[in-house]
Amino acid sequence: MSVKEILTNRDDWKLKFQMEDCLSPRGMRHLRFTGEQYNKEGEMTNTSSYDFFLEETEVFRLANYLLK
Repeated sequence: MSVKEILTNRDDWKLKFQMEDCLSPRGMRHLRFTGEQYNKEGEMTNTSSYDFFLEETEVFRLANYLLK
């Protein structure tokens, strides 16, 4: 499974999300959140990424917490 989404898309800030299955171990997922900041001219001025490796059950648990 591969997911790529832009969660927030404003002129000054974007938040991107990406999730992919890991090759090993089976059932592990790689989640990446990337924040991008832009100046008034639309040029990217800063970026930061946060990577997490979670088991499939942990991803479902996280999703349930976020939906409460």
